[in-house]
Amino acid sequence: MGLRCFSLVPAWNAWTLTALRAWPSRHATQRRQVLQQSLRFAHDRYEAGHASDLEELDAQRNLYAAELEVVRLHQAELDNRVQLYKALGGWQPADVAPSPKP
Repeated sequence: MGLRCFSLVPAWNAWTLTALRAWPSRHATQRRQVLQQSLRFAHDRYEAGHASDLEELDAQRNLYAAELEVVRLHQAELDNRVQLYKALGGWQPADVAPSPKP
């Protein structure tokens, strides 16, 4: 009796995708934290006169790119959760939903 016997293959696939996407999300969050510190260092160097404004702007650009990646990965994680919910039978489109009894 494998997964196919119980029609759980779509649910298993959705759960697996959710689990696999969790690691990149954590990694992207850690990267964002490192780049926040990098921006603080670049700003301090600029204020002290040891770096150009271009270095600070470059650190800012890197941080914004990392923040966008965190948001993109979070969106993908939420999409996977919706797919898992659907695969487990927790959602019906409006045109398939049973009509209310009189």
